[in-house]
Amino acid sequence: GFGVDSKLFEIMSGDADRYTHLLEGFGDGQAPTSPNTIDPKEPLGEEVRVPVEYKFKNPSFSEAITDLKVFVQGNPGDTAIITCHEVGLNHRTCFANFLSHHKAAGLLQNCCFYHIDLPGQSDGDAELNREATYPKLDQLGLWVGQVAKHFKLDYFFAIGAGAGANILTQYINQRGEKDPEIRGMLSISPMLETPSWREWGYDKVCRTKIWSSSTTLPAFVINQSLESFFGKQTHASNHARIQEFTESMKAGPKPLNYLALERMWVNRENLLTALKAKPPITVPTITVYGGNSFRSDHVVAVAGSDGVFKSKRSEMIEVWRGGDMVHEEDAGTVLTIFVTMLQGFSIIV
Repeated sequence: GFGVDSKLFEIMSGDADRYTHLLEGFGDGQAPTSPNTIDPKEPLGEEVRVPVEYKFKNPSFSEAITDLKVFVQGNPGDTAIITCHEVGLNHRTCFANFLSHHKAAGLLQNCCFYHIDLPGQSDGDAELNREATYPKLDQLGLWVGQVAKHFKLDYFFAIGAGAGANILTQYINQRGEKDPEIRGMLSISPMLETPSWREWGYDKVCRTKIWSSSTTLPAFVINQSLESFFGKQTHASNHARIQEFTESMKAGPKPLNYLALERMWVNRENLLTALKAKPPITVPTITVYGGNSFRSDHVVAVAGSDGVFKSKRSEMIEVWRGGDMVHEEDAGTVLTIFVTMLQGFSIIV
């Protein structure tokens, strides 16, 4: 295991109910802030443009994108952590509350974060051509390796939320022997299989709403996203958090840019099938999801799939009151898990 105490081991085994003190403050307002206070309206680090290589047969999109935005937060040379965000968000909206929590202070002081913003998803990005070909998940997975090479990282840890978790897993699946290594990954509400009927139905309405209102994200898109991101308790008791996220999404990716990523995402292929055809993943992977998440059944099925995640240091953890964005709802619990994971690699945080 990770060398953690027995309480956290039992949480990793799914027995979180016995340790509800770790869930104190769930959905009850602002999380305790770190000494390194983060402004949720500002980028989390310094923007760096990383050149990316296209491998499309007809790279129509390469005329629109020649580089990828990465926001570097911390001191290069410290333990590297690459993050990748969920659809509809970017590095700021996906991880600001998580890294503002007081339990993130050690991470911010001793690690260097490389926050990847997917094409067109950063605040203020120019509007993408609706006819352009958006990079697919396997292509974006290769770009993770290009980012690591650009910053001369021999290895790194990773945090992925939703689509971001899929992209990081794509990198693991395609990684060559000489490519930078992921030492360990925190996978938050991952989706590795083909879309559900619910996603297909959402996509059809989403397209209609956005094409008829291209200035800001339609209320339908924001409301549906929030319903998925957060559990029922947060919606009922933490109206300030819901309002904050609503405003963040309004200020985030432009509608057509959101739609470009969402359309690619809803047409994804089954990564789980591809993984089963290869040797098991040995990267230590902690899969965290909310019990109120629409994805909970899927996550349980993926994490329990035979022949995929075989590391003895891989676990699946349910925070039962959370939604898809459980790291934002209950940052303290998820940070405890991730920090413990790093400590298992003798990393002092």
